[in-house]
Amino acid sequence: MLLGLLVVSGLFGLAVLLPSLALGWRRLQDANLHGGLTFISLGLQVLGQIPGIGVLFGLAGTAWWIVVGTLSTKVEGQRFDRP
Repeated sequence: MLLGLLVVSGLFGLAVLLPSLALGWRRLQDANLHGGLTFISLGLQVLGQIPGIGVLFGLAGTAWWIVVGTLSTKVEGQRFDRP
């Protein structure tokens, strides 16, 4: 029973990961930043799994997305859009 729950949880996490990264990439490009900065948050969330101090990394990753989410869209970011 527990193994099945872990498998379902892992599959759900993988199913949510790719669209989340794509959405973050697009949001950064709309703010005229490089989409690769998405991996900063991903790295912080992975480091957030370290026992003890990991919670600080997890909070930093969350704070990163709050800052990125509140950035205004810039016209220069339209260069990434396809006509």
